[in-house]
Amino acid sequence: MSVPEKTKQALQEAFYLFDYDKDGRIAASELGVIIRSVGLNPTERLLKEMSNEVNTKGGSADLNSLLQLISNKYQDMTTTAAELTDSFQVFDKQGNNTVSVADIKHGLSSLGERLTEEEIDGLFREADPNAEGTCNINGQ
Repeated sequence: MSVPEKTKQALQEAFYLFDYDKDGRIAASELGVIIRSVGLNPTERLLKEMSNEVNTKGGSADLNSLLQLISNKYQDMTTTAAELTDSFQVFDKQGNNTVSVADIKHGLSSLGERLTEEEIDGLFREADPNAEGTCNINGQ
């Protein structure tokens, strides 16, 4: 899976925004902020792996190196609709395409990537805008 042109353009803009000293390089420590600012969702493990790769090459990356690094790992930073559906169904105990916010909060805070309470609440402001306490797989 290749990086869409729109994402490449957003990465370029983010790169120049975070290149504070305008030397054409960004520090390995800034990778996560840049990558997430364009809507990609790497795991902490993947970010650490990418940072280590940049660190072995002098601790910073130019734009071309950043784009190449992201291109190599792009598939690991995106989630398909089928993967989301499979994940959602783990929590759908009644099989009605609806899960409780409490069940998802528990899963997000205790399984896999640990999310803070603030991050989880932010997700649910979008997923459950009416504060009904449930989320529907169709976003309703």
